[in-house]
Amino acid sequence: MQLWQHVKKLSLPKIEFSYLLLVLLALITISLNIKIIGENEFSVLSEQFLKGRLYLPNAVGDAVLFKGRYFWHLGPFPALMLVPLSFLTLGISTQPMPQGIANIFLIAGILYLVYKISVRYGFAKNSSRWLALAVVFASVFFLSALLPWSWHFSQTVTFFLGLLALYEYIGRKNIFLIGLYHALMFMTRFTSGFGIIFYLLATVTSCATLKEKVKKCLLMILPILLAGVFLLWYNYARFENLFDSGYTTSNNWVRSSDTFRYEMLKYGLFNVKNIPTNIYYYFLSVPSPVFEKSTGFYREIFKTNTSTIIHLVKPYVKVSSPGVSFFVMSPIFLLMFRNRLKSKNSKYAAATSGFILLFLLTYYWTGWTQIGPRYMIDLLPFLLILLLESFDKKKITSRQKLIITVSALFNIFLFFSLFS
Repeated sequence: MQLWQHVKKLSLPKIEFSYLLLVLLALITISLNIKIIGENEFSVLSEQFLKGRLYLPNAVGDAVLFKGRYFWHLGPFPALMLVPLSFLTLGISTQPMPQGIANIFLIAGILYLVYKISVRYGFAKNSSRWLALAVVFASVFFLSALLPWSWHFSQTVTFFLGLLALYEYIGRKNIFLIGLYHALMFMTRFTSGFGIIFYLLATVTSCATLKEKVKKCLLMILPILLAGVFLLWYNYARFENLFDSGYTTSNNWVRSSDTFRYEMLKYGLFNVKNIPTNIYYYFLSVPSPVFEKSTGFYREIFKTNTSTIIHLVKPYVKVSSPGVSFFVMSPIFLLMFRNRLKSKNSKYAAATSGFILLFLLTYYWTGWTQIGPRYMIDLLPFLLILLLESFDKKKITSRQKLIITVSALFNIFLFFSLFS
């Protein structure tokens, strides 16, 4: 009896729920990044670079066929980043650095950077952990965290670089480094590099002298200009054309390439006619219902699918091409509409986000394979600023923690509905 009274007095250490959620999500992330293989063009290309080659050894989806060789159309920096790592792994095995392993470290870096940026914005450590969880697992970035395919891996790289630039901006403000990060972003995903607009606006409107402003702007732009020269050379070395990146000829080797590229051939790579379509899929699309179907059942009222029965079956809803709205995946970002744009950073973040978004909305393709509009990751660092500056008390409430938790778990559900 006395022993029981003593046991009752013992108090177990309380574990903050954010740690438990982080462990669960981390285990899922690590296991999937290790398990998922294939679509690893950057990894393969890093090995090819080590051999002095700019082309892929075999045909892959989205590759460009030119003079009997297959080239990868996406920017080269992720492959260049993997070159030293592949050099090491090829020394002890026959495989270049797996993109999944590199992705795990990048995700860890992104979690850390969002946490540190939130702390610098005045959030307590607990709230900063929740914000890091929200940005990585309860946002449109979620799929890139779990899926190391080349298209998604490139967006993980650009988001990591974009956060590095933001962290530098709110810290030491090394202008050259900010420019360098954006130069590498231009060499990965061209649209993400337009984030440099935010930093140029902040520099031009600062209290520095005109001479200092010009010097800082030039320091930022210099690495971007050098990256531009490199990309022009890279284009010419592959396609004998300075301005041909391969985007317009992607999948030209596929027998039905015209159907693969129908939207681009009909409307162009960028066209204002694409804006209504993209607005719908970026911001209004919702998960699709999963209806019961019966073999041999015929119902005339459904012209498109006569076997449909109006009765939901498991999993009840799913992701259908080309995905769900940004706010379905990222409901916590609805809070950024509370931001009244009173600070310069918020104004410049809104302007930069608007510019990049307008550019993306004119693009012919909404993106696929994806859960939500993954191209929105290009402006996610600036949406993070708008989100952080929408909190007056710099604190994540219990209700907001619940929203983040449910959102992350729902994103897991949508992930498995996509690949089931």
